[in-house]
Amino acid sequence: MARITFGGRELLRAARRFEEGLLDKISDIVYETARLIQTQAKALAPVDDGSLRDSIEMKMLGKYNAVVTVGVHYAVNVCRPYW
Repeated sequence: MARITFGGRELLRAARRFEEGLLDKISDIVYETARLIQTQAKALAPVDDGSLRDSIEMKMLGKYNAVVTVGVHYAVNVCRPYW
């Protein structure tokens, strides 16, 4: 039976490359998901003068955290959950 072994340096290097690529993909997914949420919220916001829609913003908080906010004070009265 053949026996395959990996050298410590090679394996560590391969693991680091894999980890870096994976973390970059996760960061991209977080960004794209937050951007989709922002876009959907803007599309669903009722428009009178556009200030509610214009106040919906997305901000990255580091590489793996994002937040979508609404800046007008009356948003809670206008945007009721659908559940």
